[in-house]
Amino acid sequence: MTMFDANKYEISTKLVEIDGETYFEARVRELPDVREYADTRDAAVALAVDTIETTAKVFREQGKQMPAPLDWEEVEYSGRVTLRLAKHLHRSLAISADRESVSLNSYLNTLISYNHGMFQVSKMSFSSPRMAIAFEAVNSCYSTNSYQLQSSQWTQIISQQRDAVPDLPVSALKEIKALST
Repeated sequence: MTMFDANKYEISTKLVEIDGETYFEARVRELPDVREYADTRDAAVALAVDTIETTAKVFREQGKQMPAPLDWEEVEYSGRVTLRLAKHLHRSLAISADRESVSLNSYLNTLISYNHGMFQVSKMSFSSPRMAIAFEAVNSCYSTNSYQLQSSQWTQIISQQRDAVPDLPVSALKEIKALST
């Protein structure tokens, strides 16, 4: 029998406001009813871990099965999604894809990938103003007709930002590049 480890569960945190007070909320993906609140992110996570351990103990005592930690590496995805669109949106997207000389599937994949990447980046709390500047530089390079930047464009962006903000780490730009491509 393997030893139970509450730290294997997926815990997400976010800043929330409750009755005018700001707290960190920690949630456990595998236990959707669990929400813990604290003044710091670490304290909220610690409370969530404690709740997972307590829940596991109670489940064992009651003879119930504790939900297993989700392992994203073991989940298989086919890459196939059925999506219904409004007719006018379908038409508009098909026309745009044709203008770009790509298939509708490729066009949708690019739009979804780009927007998902930008959404993920927008949730980042930049550790410094330099990271925010780098993000804005990358974001401004995208236009409605250009969804991916070429290597030469990345070299130019990195060079321009290094000139504008000499202590901007190249790793920051590379991290944003990875998230937005």
